Amino acid sequence: MMDSYKPQTSRIQHAADSGMRHQQEDEPARASEGLRFLLREQENLRRSKKPDSGGQHKDTDMLLRALVEAEIDGMAVANQLTALKETIDNLSTEKRLSKLHSASLGRQQELLLEKIGMFENTNRSLRDLLREWSEYEVRERREWLVWSAENEALRKKLADRETQNIRLFAKLTNKEKEASKLAEHLDFEKDNVKTTEELSRVLKSTRSHLESQLERAEAQKTQLTAQIQEMQQSHEQKQEELCALQAELQTLRQQREEKEQKQEQEELVVVVQRAQRAEESARQLMQKLQEK
Repeated sequence: MMDSYKPQTSRIQHAADSGMRHQQEDEPARASEGLRFLLREQENLRRSKKPDSGGQHKDTDMLLRALVEAEIDGMAVANQLTALKETIDNLSTEKRLSKLHSASLGRQQELLLEKIGMFENTNRSLRDLLREWSEYEVRERREWLVWSAENEALRKKLADRETQNIRLFAKLTNKEKEASKLAEHLDFEKDNVKTTEELSRVLKSTRSHLESQLERAEAQKTQLTAQIQEMQQSHEQKQEELCALQAELQTLRQQREEKEQKQEQEELVVVVQRAQRAEESARQLMQKLQEK
């Protein structure tokens, strides 16, 4: 773009020939084409937007390239204005135009300055929108990563609790088997006692021992049952918390999508309006240049 500026300037200095007039008319059209390209890039960004970070990075690169090309087109318009000013100065010095023509050219210069100001404002607004969009995406991504880490930690904790519940159930089953074996052993001892004294003594001792073990087993069973109930309640509570977090995430996603859609529509309307005004001004300017 900058390499083509020097031959453009040399041709502008010969304003009388038709080739120079064609070059003057081409620059506003190129600036308008740059704005249309930027609008197409914005529309493609809105249609192809995806939640994955790779697609978002690609969309950002597309917008950045569009902004760079818009700035290059703005520079070309500014160069065109400089060349036109030099032509006006040369023609005024050589007295090749009347005062009326000089005033007309001065008015064209003012119109070009006005269009350049509008183009710079549009470019600045687009840059601000890109910055806000990038910051918003980074913030949303950070919040999603934090929630994902918390969700993963909660799932791991629930899995650990379930594993602990399984171990407690296994321990309780073993205690029940032990109690059953003790009861069978008591019955076996009863059958093997030959005399009343031996039976009474053995039964008394065994019964006391077994009752003590049974009491301990019952106490452990009660304790394990309470722990299992507590684990189940904790598990249900964690499940409810997980469901609530998932519902909250879904709500946040819907709100974000609605907000993004509304912002994109508003931004697109503003950009289209500005582009239409810029195109209309460029068209009027080309008509005036053709009339001259």
